[in-house]
Amino acid sequence: MKEKIIKIAEKVTASKYVPNTSSVFRAGVSAIPVVGGALDHLIFDKSDEIRTRNIEIAITSLENKYQKLEDASINLDWFLTGEAVNLFKELISLIEYEDSQEKLDAVSQLYALSSLQQFSHDQQKVWVMRKVSELSNEQRKLFVEVASIPPEERKYSSGALQSNESAIWNDAVLNLLNNKVKIDPLYCFWSKGFNVDVQLELLCSAGVLERRHSYFANNQGYKVSVFGLSILEYLKMVS
Repeated sequence: MKEKIIKIAEKVTASKYVPNTSSVFRAGVSAIPVVGGALDHLIFDKSDEIRTRNIEIAITSLENKYQKLEDASINLDWFLTGEAVNLFKELISLIEYEDSQEKLDAVSQLYALSSLQQFSHDQQKVWVMRKVSELSNEQRKLFVEVASIPPEERKYSSGALQSNESAIWNDAVLNLLNNKVKIDPLYCFWSKGFNVDVQLELLCSAGVLERRHSYFANNQGYKVSVFGLSILEYLKMVS
């Protein structure tokens, strides 16, 4: 399997952060006051080092993922398609300067999953990969947890008016996270200052969650969007 990935990689046209590093352009960068020297090193030297390192990590992540998958589950014919090459190009463009090795690994695994029988004919592969790369590690994990909560129907009223609302409520999300931390303190995947309400709204902005509007509810409700359901099928298999 590693040989197939290497062949795919060889077909990909290498792209540089700066395609033509002319001496005039480099001199112009170096001449920028205060930060010129640092930018020169970052753009012309460090960027290639970071890119090469990340591509090597991505290929290692792919190799590790394929070792965990059953051979019969992989559609080998998919590697002969232009889609396989284009998706690998997309992978490289998304991870080549990624700082987080955890996100790099997660996005790389999506390429391996795309070659599975169940996903190889899915037309949303590129969209899924792009969307997951946009989410932080914390947002990706929060989304999976939120999606695991079944919608709950609640009754709300205001005077003579009543309403039955079904949603994944923000207090249910908070309770789930708090309970899991109590059971296993190492479960905590977020950093200090992590605001769940804000992150839920950001997941709505990303299109993976939708707000459930309620006139009388004190809590905000959510549901997993159609696009979110597509992403979730992949993320369930990301280790």
